[in-house]
Amino acid sequence: MNIMAEGFPYYCNGNKNLLNHKPIAVFCSRDHTANETFAELLKLPVALAGGWQSALEKRVLKNYSEDSQANIIYFLAKGINRFNTPKYLTSLMNSGRLLVVSPFLDEKRIEKRFVAARDELLLSLIQRFLFLYINPEGSLKNIFTRCVNQGRQVYILEHQVNSAYLRDGVTSVNRNNMREVLLG
Repeated sequence: MNIMAEGFPYYCNGNKNLLNHKPIAVFCSRDHTANETFAELLKLPVALAGGWQSALEKRVLKNYSEDSQANIIYFLAKGINRFNTPKYLTSLMNSGRLLVVSPFLDEKRIEKRFVAARDELLLSLIQRFLFLYINPEGSLKNIFTRCVNQGRQVYILEHQVNSAYLRDGVTSVNRNNMREVLLG
């Protein structure tokens, strides 16, 4: 299905209605392990969006279990026609709990410019953002700053490595307040 979002054409497979469930885009720099936090997020009745590209993100999706309640929005950095739903996500697709979105139809492999286009599409469709870890030297810092400057709902994991990013316009999240803050 070809659709437009703020001038960005995109394609999707799955339950497009998940975009109307106040989804939360989840970001985590590659060199940080936030397995426990991700596991807790999956237990919440929310729609979680992301590129699901890093090793941590892929591992989290593979560990999606029966006690997981989250719906998943999977933003691709390659063509939607080149994506085969992994076995571990088949039940989510079949039950209407998965949406796959891409700005591309037939691009074969992930490239840096496709990641940038995917991120722009994600930023045009999602209004809430949770950052689990931001590497000060990485590209997530730019996305974080952009979200804060645009007045988006921005959450950050309350952890000493993220202390530089706790500021006005950012809500801290921890295991104790996660449900209340993200669902409230």
